[in-house]
Order: sequence, then C-alpha cells, then structure tokens
Amino acid sequence: SRVPSAASASSLTITTGAALTLPQMSIAGPQTYSAGGSGITLTAEVLSTQAGDISFNSPVTLASDLTVQSTESAVTFGSTVAGGTYQLNVDAADQNGGGPVTFVGAVSGLGRSSASAALSVSSSGALFDTTLDANNGLAITGPVTFSDTVTLGDGGAPSIFDGPVTLGKAGGMDLSGYTLMNFEGGVLLQNGPATIESNNSALNFTAGTVSGPYALTLDSGTAALTGLDRMGSDLTGLTVTALSPTIPVSGLSISGPQTYTATSSSTITLDGNVTSTAAGAITFNDPVVLGAAVTVASVNSPVDFGATVDGNKNLTVDAGTGTTEFTGAVGAVTPVGSGTGAAIALEGTGTTTFDSTVQTRSGITAAG
Repeated sequence: SRVPSAASASSLTITTGAALTLPQMSIAGPQTYSAGGSGITLTAEVLSTQAGDISFNSPVTLASDLTVQSTESAVTFGSTVAGGTYQLNVDAADQNGGGPVTFVGAVSGLGRSSASAALSVSSSGALFDTTLDANNGLAITGPVTFSDTVTLGDGGAPSIFDGPVTLGKAGGMDLSGYTLMNFEGGVLLQNGPATIESNNSALNFTAGTVSGPYALTLDSGTAALTGLDRMGSDLTGLTVTALSPTIPVSGLSISGPQTYTATSSSTITLDGNVTSTAAGAITFNDPVVLGAAVTVASVNSPVDFGATVDGNKNLTVDAGTGTTEFTGAVGAVTPVGSGTGAAIALEGTGTTTFDSTVQTRSGITAAG
C-alpha cells in the first residue's frame, strides 16, 4: 500500500499486513511503521519536525538517495536495510547531542561509486547489531558501536569516524574499507581481537586511544599508516603492515607480541622504543632504520630482525631469556651506532645470532 504525505500530523503509526511504500514524510512528532510482505520501501525523506522517535519495525528497502531525520530523538531500523545502491543519511543529532540510531538487522547494498558516503549517520550514539556491507565509505558523526563485521567497497568516498568507535563482536571482528580511513575519536576492542584494513589506502588514527585487552591487526597495504602513538598499552598484541611504518618518538608498549611489516620495499623506522610488557615475540620482517637511540625489549621472548638494520644511532635489545636474531646485514648501508657508548647493547641472557655482516661505529656489549 502507498501512504500519502501527512505534514500536519503530530504523530503517525502505520501497521499493515501488506508491503508499505512511503513517500516523503514530514510529521511533527513520533513515527512508527510496520509492514508485511516485502516490508517498507522508502522513496523520499522521512522527517520529524518535533521530538519523537522514528521506528521502522520491518525490513526497509531504499528506492532513492534519502534522509531520515528526527528532532533530538531515536531512529530505529528494527530489521534489515537493503540499500539498492542508494545513499542513506540518518540524522538524529543536534547541538544538545540528539538521539541514538540503531540498526537491528543486517545493512547491505548501500551506496555506489561516488564522492559521497554510502551511509552517513549523525547521532548521540549509533549501534549496528549485525553486519554492515556497503559499496562505499561511511561518514559517522558521534560514537558508534559495530557488533559484527563491517565490509566497505571501493566506491571513492573515504570513511570518517569523528567519535569513538567500539568494535564489539564477541570473538573478534574485521573492519575493512577503501580510499581513506580516519579514526578521530579512538577505537575500543570490546569483546575480541580485531583487524582494521584499508586496502592499500591511507589509515589514520588522529585522536583518542586505540585500546582493549585484545590483539589488533592494522593493515594499510601499500599506503601509509599514521597514529601508532595512539596505540594503548593494554592491547595484547599488535600486527602492523604498511608503507614505511614508523615507531613514534613516544615509543610503543604492548602487552604481548608485536609484528611489523613494511610494504613496497620500504623500511621500518624506529624513532622510539618498542616494548612488550607480556610474553610474545617482537618481529621486524623488513629493513629497520634507527631514527633515534632506541631499546627493543620483550618479556623472555624472541626479538627477530628479519632483514637489515642501519642507522647512526645506538640500539639496545633486551629479550630476557629469549633469543635475538639479526637475519640481514647490520650497518651495511649506515654503520650502526652514534660513536659514543655501545653501538649495540645486548642486555638479555638468551642467545644472540648475527646471520650476516656487522658494521658498527663502536663496540657491542652483551650481558649474557
């Protein structure tokens, strides 16, 4: 059935056993829609001009690019949302914070190749209870919780999260996007390990802390990753794959193993210390450049330099009772060390192996 627009109503509830097609709706209060058949088809904007929740209790299908907007009130999609390659803007926010936005069912098929996001949400807090699958990026204003996998297509629009992001799937989850991914309010790993992948596009953490007692994988492929200084010390593991990954001056301290991989023949730059406060290997899979005098320290676990090490700075390695291995040449391009003090100080008691040539500006000391 089709519903005529009802701009003068102060509230509206529609319940039908048949499929429901909505035209442009402007209601001065709450709206509730329930339908049978194929559910609810939205053809134009749905707007509440006064306070009142907007609720879609049945599956929703988009038939055009459109906006659903409340006034300081909740917007709830109580079942699935099928995008049909259209763009959806959900706006429940205002200067006072606004209302929450909830997607109970799977969200799929939103967006297309465009400079505009497949899905834009502004709210006091958005919740996706299950999977989100879109053809382009997201624009999320306010806090957001993803309770299941997020898969975003290569449509040309970036994904911007300006509030805190919670990755909440029990047992862990993936968040995958393209073009550019900006996290401007931190990330919380709530219920399991997580992978954030930008598919050879820039991956940036610009504010807030990335935290949670689980392992995190960050993969920007052949593009740069910024914001490793935002990583929280409660992470129980960190795996980084990026173009020219750089350990920040403030260093990194992780409660478990760490692995760093540099893509496209780039290098890993150590501008600060790399520390693990719980057992777990620290592995550098590609050439390392010392940008400062640094310490790499594990808790009785292997420290592996899987390629060359260069740089005119001093290097301290403490693997405790774990092994230390330098697989590639050390100092072949730039001899290691500043020329003052030990160029390489081996402070652990485990075995250290140099598999290739070693050139330093001063001596090597070993505690073991």
